[in-house]
Amino acid sequence: MVRSLQNIIRFIILLTIALPINHLTAQNQTFLHYTSCDGLPSAFIYQIMQDSNGFIWICTDAGLSKFDGYHFTNYVNDPDDTLSISGRVVRTIRELPGQGFLAGTFGGLDLFDPLYGSFHKINLSNTTHQINLVFDFQIVEEGDLWIADRNGLYY
Repeated sequence: MVRSLQNIIRFIILLTIALPINHLTAQNQTFLHYTSCDGLPSAFIYQIMQDSNGFIWICTDAGLSKFDGYHFTNYVNDPDDTLSISGRVVRTIRELPGQGFLAGTFGGLDLFDPLYGSFHKINLSNTTHQINLVFDFQIVEEGDLWIADRNGLYY
């Protein structure tokens, strides 16, 4: 009798837990679709990041784009402008609190100054070659910069 009472209690507890789960339904999510017709420099996207001001930054194979929720502002490489982003392909971006952004491109690593909307290329020379094709980078807790390019990892 004690055993059957324990089984009944377990069954009631299981029903109490399981029944609400059966009534849960997935929320329908509506997605908007943005392309180059809407202002993106390209639909081929490598990375998306939201900054501390709420802007969405999109790294593409044709430049960097900032989205304010309504419009895209594009930053593309201009070989005649030393203050433009250094590479056409932008693979990754990181925010540096209070200092702007670092963007990893197929032209190198750039520091973006949001106040002036300009880029400044960071010299990444190595004893064997120039680090130009930045696939990814990370700034670790100690402030050291790690960079991945086509020839390996640099620290």
